[in-house]
Amino acid sequence: MKTLKKIIQLKKLGKRELAEALFPDAKHPLMTLNRVLSGERPLSVEEFKILAEITDIPVGFLISDTWDVTANKAEELNFRKGDVLLEVNTEFWIAYVYKIIAGDRTLIYRVRAQNAPLKVFLSDITDLIITKNSNTLKSI
Repeated sequence: MKTLKKIIQLKKLGKRELAEALFPDAKHPLMTLNRVLSGERPLSVEEFKILAEITDIPVGFLISDTWDVTANKAEELNFRKGDVLLEVNTEFWIAYVYKIIAGDRTLIYRVRAQNAPLKVFLSDITDLIITKNSNTLKSI
């Protein structure tokens, strides 16, 4: 699971402690975590909930693998990944990151959109959501 590898790296999580928290009933929790990281085993819904609690990352964001994109207005692009909405104003190049809870939006970040390829920008936003540190945003 690519996202989990990134979360462990960026949040500097101990693999053994994370494995024991995610798989408390497993005989070999670290081996189970390694199977998840290699893609041999998916996380269960309960395990995603535990991961969300440990990392303070929205569970819907953890579950979703890709950003869905829409453009409702000429000067606005919307990206959604699980329960995270990213609105990019292309007139002023400001990005607003919202957490969606029961249909209500809560602003969690407002950052200047970067002059970077879209793939890099979305990767940087993903890193921002994981680390809660806007210093990870890159410009090229």
